[in-house]
Amino acid sequence: MSFVTYAHEEADGAERLIALASSVSVVIPRAESAVLKHAHDEARHSLCFLDLLECVFPDHMHDREQRRLLERRQKSIFSGRADPLLSKADIMSEAIRINIGEVKNRVHLSLMQRWVMIYAPSQHSDQAKHLTDTLIRDEINHIIYTALVMNEAGGVDNPHLANEIYQLEFAAFNAQILTELSTARHNNAHVAVRY
Repeated sequence: MSFVTYAHEEADGAERLIALASSVSVVIPRAESAVLKHAHDEARHSLCFLDLLECVFPDHMHDREQRRLLERRQKSIFSGRADPLLSKADIMSEAIRINIGEVKNRVHLSLMQRWVMIYAPSQHSDQAKHLTDTLIRDEINHIIYTALVMNEAGGVDNPHLANEIYQLEFAAFNAQILTELSTARHNNAHVAVRY
């Protein structure tokens, strides 16, 4: 996956989190600020991935339009809120889905940090390290807060339901990963870094 793809996925995540925050504000009001912080983190991460691209490949011609597009998108992400639609069980399911994704992202970032540090020119290595450290720290914080939201949404009161939802979401996550790997293998995606 490329840095540009990661950047757009982070912006997509920010949009989904803003929609989630609307429901959380009604059902679990004390968790709303954590969800909104996560949305802001995801929006910021979208630009961090473009910064990483420039750190690792400073001599490559970078598409400035991607940055302008993501900067404009950041402004629009936070301009409106969706109507609250999710129940506590739906919020728990979404928090579990996000939690699993954040664990995956944490692992990806650890692997990515190693090769970023190998390929980044020495004059950019400090900035590359700072960016990846920041991304990793944020992912850890997202793992923690989503676990708290799962509990607030009923995981403590109904651990059997939480376990059932977790098993379903984890099975869906595994199926998605297998599909992505199969597609990558089919497309001969054997290059570690793509622009």
